[in-house]
Amino acid sequence: MAAVSPSQSTTPQNKSEWNIDPAHSGIEFAIRHLMITTIKGQFSQYDARIHWDDDDLTRSSVVAHIDPNSITTGNEYRDQHLRGPLFMNVETFPEMTFQSTRIERASDDEYKIYGDLTCLGVTREVMLDTTYGGRDVHPVTGNIVTGFEARTTINRKDFGMNFHQVLDSGRLALGDDVEIEINAQLIKEVGAEAGS
Repeated sequence: MAAVSPSQSTTPQNKSEWNIDPAHSGIEFAIRHLMITTIKGQFSQYDARIHWDDDDLTRSSVVAHIDPNSITTGNEYRDQHLRGPLFMNVETFPEMTFQSTRIERASDDEYKIYGDLTCLGVTREVMLDTTYGGRDVHPVTGNIVTGFEARTTINRKDFGMNFHQVLDSGRLALGDDVEIEINAQLIKEVGAEAGS
């Protein structure tokens, strides 16, 4: 996703393929509940493949797949509700995807990644504010690893999640905006061919 300049690279290869490491990554979300508190959750099952171009970040790209059935908020009753037809509708739509379309550099370590997010059969363009975290060699596996953080906000109703309930107090039971935060560690195996 986010790239590092050639001078920062620990490998002479300028183009390479990277995969997300789920053990050291996370996809989290937050939404207002009763408009007085924030409920947080995450997706535990996902994968992503990144085509990385050290020479020119704008030529990099990412494709990600997320299993909506893996949604968890720490409450099983609520999680089952979220998997149901009023929200994620996982039986009909068993996968969410993100496909980048372009990347813009904002500053040395800040980037804007635009792409198509498909959820519940609806595709919308989203923009991820992304921060590059650095690159190193894993002390145990010897793999080259790198990391980034990305944030965006989507409106759930844009994807057909139209659940709407007004309380006696006049407050909404659930907010429309969903804040998403991605912390990703990427792996490239030592000796991998450039562009493989």
